[in-house]
Amino acid sequence: GFGSGMTLGSILGGQFDAWGRRRGVCLYCVACAASCLLKHFRDYRLLLLGRVLGGACTSLLFSVFDAWLLRAHADRGLDRRLLA
Repeated sequence: GFGSGMTLGSILGGQFDAWGRRRGVCLYCVACAASCLLKHFRDYRLLLLGRVLGGACTSLLFSVFDAWLLRAHADRGLDRRLLA
């Protein structure tokens, strides 16, 4: 989980700047649900995939949502002091 989050975090953050943050949030929801489901199987490969997805979800959770909030706030021309 931590290793995949560390590895994929820098890659995914930049990709969703190009692909769109809303897509990143939607991918987070799907990947997190898949990660939780895969952890219920006894097959080692599926368990490993669940952990990798979980690490990617952690990276998305702490990057995409914040970036989406800041961008939406700036697009609406709201005061920056409201975010503090």
